[in-house]
Amino acid sequence: MPLAQVDFNSFLQKNYIDIGGIVIVSVVGLGLLLCFIRWRGTFMELLRVRGPALSRSTITRATLSNVVVNVLYQKPVADCSRTRWAMHFTMFWGFIGLAIATTLDAILNPAAAPLPFLSPVRVVGNVGGVLFMFGVTLSLGRRVVSSSVRRDSSLGDFLFLGVLFLAGLTGFLTEFLSDLNVVYPDYFVFWSHLLLVSLLLVTAPFSKFVHAVGRPALLLVKRLAKEKSDAAASE
Repeated sequence: MPLAQVDFNSFLQKNYIDIGGIVIVSVVGLGLLLCFIRWRGTFMELLRVRGPALSRSTITRATLSNVVVNVLYQKPVADCSRTRWAMHFTMFWGFIGLAIATTLDAILNPAAAPLPFLSPVRVVGNVGGVLFMFGVTLSLGRRVVSSSVRRDSSLGDFLFLGVLFLAGLTGFLTEFLSDLNVVYPDYFVFWSHLLLVSLLLVTAPFSKFVHAVGRPALLLVKRLAKEKSDAAASE
C-alpha cells in the first residue's frame, strides 16, 4: 500500500483559504481606515502651518524620500539604536519577502502542491523567513538578556513577539515536515500556522504592526509641514 502524500489542498481546500484571505484583507483595510480617521486631527493640525500651497513635484519628492528613507531603510530607528534597527529592518524585509512568496505561490501554484527546495518561490520565502525569524529572535532575546529593555516591555509586547515567533516557526516546520512527507503532523502544524498568521493580520491595525503605516505617514506629514513653513519663510 503506497504511503499517503502531503496534499494541503485535500486537507483544506485552497478556495477556503482564498475566501479567508479576502475577509482578513477587508478587516485590515477597515481597521487602517479607522486608524487614519483617528489620526486625522493630528495630521490636519500639522498641515495648518501658514504658507503657500505645495506643488505636485514637491509633494512627490517628499513622498518618495519618505518611502525610501523612513520605510525601506528605516532611518528613524537607525538613528536611535543600531540594534533596534537590525531587528526592525530584518523583520520588515523578511515580512515583505514572505508576502511576495505567498503571492507568487497563490498565482503559480494554485494546487498548493509542495515545491522543490530550489524553486524560486520557495527560495524567496525561505530567505524572507530567515530574515523575519532573525529579527523576531533578536527582539525576544534582547528582552530576555537586558533588564532595562525587559522592564520597559509590556505583557502585550511579549505576546506580540511570541505570536510572531510561533508563526515563523510553524511556517518552517510545515515546510520541513512536508519535505519528509510526515502527513498528519504536517496538517496540524499547517493549520496552526494559518491560525497564527490570521491572528496577526486581523489584529494588525490594533497592534504594533500599525506603526509600520502610522509612523511613516506622520513623518511624511511633518515633512510636508516643514516644506510649507520653509516656503513661507523664503517669501
